[in-house]
Amino acid sequence: MLSFLPKLYPGELMYSWLARYHVQSGNTSFKQTNLDLFDSPSYISTADLPCQLNIFYNKSKHFSLPHPETLIREHTFYNYYSAFAPIHIKKKIMSSMLNGSHHALHMLIGHMASTIKENRFFRYCSSCFEENNLLYGEPYLHTIHQLPSCFICPSHKEILKETSILFRGQNKHEYKPLIGANCTPISVVKKVEDKTFLLLYALALESNILLQKNLQFDPVKIQKKYKWLLKENDLISTKGNIRQRLLHRDFLNTFNAETLTILQSHISQENESNWLRLITRKHRVNFHPVRHLLMIKFLGASITNLNKARNPLPPFGKGPFPCLNKAAVHYNEDVINHVSISYCSKTNKPIGTFSCECGFVYTRRGHDPKLHNKFVIGRIKKLGPVWADKLEELIRSKEYSYRAISKILSVDTNTVIKYSKNLHEQNKQQRSAAPIIIQDHRDIWINLQTQNPLKSKTELRKLEPNTFMWLYRNDKHWLDKHSPTQVIKKNNYSSKVDWNERDSTISNEIIPIIVGLMNCARPVRVTKSKIGKLINKLALLERHLDKMPLTNFILEDVTETVEEFQVRRVNFYYNKLINHRKSLSLWEIKKVAGLPSRIHLGSKLHKNLVRLGLLD
Repeated sequence: MLSFLPKLYPGELMYSWLARYHVQSGNTSFKQTNLDLFDSPSYISTADLPCQLNIFYNKSKHFSLPHPETLIREHTFYNYYSAFAPIHIKKKIMSSMLNGSHHALHMLIGHMASTIKENRFFRYCSSCFEENNLLYGEPYLHTIHQLPSCFICPSHKEILKETSILFRGQNKHEYKPLIGANCTPISVVKKVEDKTFLLLYALALESNILLQKNLQFDPVKIQKKYKWLLKENDLISTKGNIRQRLLHRDFLNTFNAETLTILQSHISQENESNWLRLITRKHRVNFHPVRHLLMIKFLGASITNLNKARNPLPPFGKGPFPCLNKAAVHYNEDVINHVSISYCSKTNKPIGTFSCECGFVYTRRGHDPKLHNKFVIGRIKKLGPVWADKLEELIRSKEYSYRAISKILSVDTNTVIKYSKNLHEQNKQQRSAAPIIIQDHRDIWINLQTQNPLKSKTELRKLEPNTFMWLYRNDKHWLDKHSPTQVIKKNNYSSKVDWNERDSTISNEIIPIIVGLMNCARPVRVTKSKIGKLINKLALLERHLDKMPLTNFILEDVTETVEEFQVRRVNFYYNKLINHRKSLSLWEIKKVAGLPSRIHLGSKLHKNLVRLGLLD
């Protein structure tokens, strides 16, 4: 139990609070501080996502501290990093921070695979520094200032400055508080354009909201919301395809190159796998919050109203829709529940096909979301048996001319003449057949259905093919009326495997394997097949990965392409050799890292070699 603990300030990073404890407790050893706080001298001090906070809470709850979950949400990066993660990943992160360890925690949130790197040094705002000194007698590190998307203080609208404190200290157990001695005058960004400043300030405000509120954006739902907003901005074609060229152009008009470079989010239209293309498609990987904030800002939304985004009204509004068959008793009544939408090849306008159960099918060209033309027919595709029966009734009554019948049924006179001829031919065929033969075949067909009530029309046809063909040729109208309706069979499969349990088991198995592969004495490429072989479940990962979302999420984040593995090999051998040599040449790195003789200009490998000074 702790005998002393300094006051926790509003918006203070938990790391800063513990660093102030280290100084004010008089401890000369960081390991002693960790022993006081976490019962372990080997505890690793982490700035963004600290762990084992239940131990800390149990040792200090007599100071009337907030619940550990509240500490996590208000004084760490938890809300920021977990807002766009699936709910099961979010719960797993919380559980690890309360009782678990740091192992694979950053892997879960996709941080390790992200091209956006964390800050090298802690940051501070000069005005916040002075205010904190006046109010509390000492400065402290603010959580918001340390986020990768925050370069402007949201409270004072000032560019942040760097401290001399490393975000990941060389000593993994150390705590260093914010004091005047470790504040530098170096701004995190140099003088920028007014447009860039305003964009960075807007993102800082959005980041602050994301940090303060415990929001949850499901990856599947947010991808749908992006599509709805893209549709509102006319960036989706009538066929539902995203207009990538227009999207790229408009995005670069919104965010200049300077802003995207600062936010490590430059995009290249030539690259088919650039993050802007991927974020508008099915989310197979986890995207950094910076990328989501950029996308939300571009689409004219905000963190607070994104969940309110709704799918725009369909071209013909919501059903039901009216049946416009004048021969039906339900004429002008809303009985059609579904409209099939296609698009005109010339105008790209939507065409709605409305099909009623009476057999009447008509089309209309849109857009018509407010339904002011809901009783307009563009073209009749099918008239149906109800209409044909009504026509036959009117013709047999001999009270109406063809022109009068066409007005009653709202069709062209030539249509009435055409269908009346068809009826005449059918009646002629039926009269030519002996009434006794007709009744015999009808009785056989009815008895067949009585004996086989569960069989379909096709199955009955196989039992009595002669009867079926006779009725089809000579009495088709009666056959259609007295045959079973089509039934769509649904298979009722019972799941023999608890995939949720298996997903949890496999994900727990692969995490130590992944950590082991990443820490091998010699670099080993992390692939799905390699992991599958090591846990002796390769076939399961290859065939049923779609049923294990957590396992799939982890594998997609950590598996490496050939080029990514080449980059990691280069970094590994460079760091290993540079400690014993003053300089290294390209051919030496190529030899030990097993690189190809030709390195493509502009590739990740080429850029990495340039960064290390091995290429010009």
